[in-house]
Amino acid sequence: MKQGQVIITDILIAVGLSVVVLAFLLVTLNYYNQKLAYDIEFTDMHNKALYIADFLAFSPGVPSNWSPTSFILPGVAAEDRRVSYPKLLNFSQTDKMQVKDAFKIRQYNYSLIMYYQHNNTPIVGAGETWAGQSNISAASRRIVIYGNETAYIDFIIWR
Repeated sequence: MKQGQVIITDILIAVGLSVVVLAFLLVTLNYYNQKLAYDIEFTDMHNKALYIADFLAFSPGVPSNWSPTSFILPGVAAEDRRVSYPKLLNFSQTDKMQVKDAFKIRQYNYSLIMYYQHNNTPIVGAGETWAGQSNISAASRRIVIYGNETAYIDFIIWR
């Protein structure tokens, strides 16, 4: 009888430890699954922000004589890294949803801010106002020439 009690006690301890180890593994796997999903989304957002900032800074857009109501992809460059005032004005007047659809970022908010390098004076802002608080965000900065001065284009997407 005592041997049976010992075996049952051993079995109960083994089952208890197995449940604890299994719970630890499930919590750990869930954590890494969430972290992996976050990393995948961040990488996707970061790549989109880089692509969009590059396109805006290096391209006149598609078509090159696009308007706020008629475009495939908007760009603000007259030529490589030289920003055109009319294109910048067009971009700031373009409907946000059209820009999101063109760059395939409908599920995100976006903000474009262009400012002079030497004194951080904003030249133009487009999109939503970014308050710096979001679940996840990605930003890309490009150096451009506006007029005869160096300026930055910051493109930020978030959700």
